[in-house]
Amino acid sequence: MRQLLRALTAAALSAAALSVALPTATRAQGMGFTLMGGANVAIGDLGTSSDLGIGISLRREAGGQSAGWGYRTDFSFDRFATKGTVDNYQYIGVTTNLVHNTNRELYQYAGVGIFQAKTVPSSTGIGAVNSYTESAFGLQGGVGLALPIISDKAFLDVGVVTVLTSGRTSSWFPIRFGFRI
Repeated sequence: MRQLLRALTAAALSAAALSVALPTATRAQGMGFTLMGGANVAIGDLGTSSDLGIGISLRREAGGQSAGWGYRTDFSFDRFATKGTVDNYQYIGVTTNLVHNTNRELYQYAGVGIFQAKTVPSSTGIGAVNSYTESAFGLQGGVGLALPIISDKAFLDVGVVTVLTSGRTSSWFPIRFGFRI
């Protein structure tokens, strides 16, 4: 839980700093960045072997909030503590999504990407698990909701991610809070 709070605090402070540093010209063209952080709820095979995870994302958006259709590219890092001889599972991903803005407050997205999946062995020396890394194809989709009560740049994003790793499928529900910067 402390890691989640640290990640969310770092994400919020970084978003504030970047919003001051980035030029407004990209925002005027309907392009911008968002920074998100939150929790990941593992499901399926990944849920059986891991606990609640944390995730952070930086994404590049084009099309604006009220443009109807747009696209975005997400750069994400997701980590799950495990139950057993493995210390954690890590996923670094780059995905491209098609985004549909229903209105200024609600959007839906779906996309494809490539992920690096890594298994990190436990440092306690119990069991014979080796570090393992692979690249895998992934899918994601979900919905987002603007939170104007907090800020005109704040939003909540809830989705599902499936990474087609060898031997098992890694799936989770990312629940992220973010800011447009």
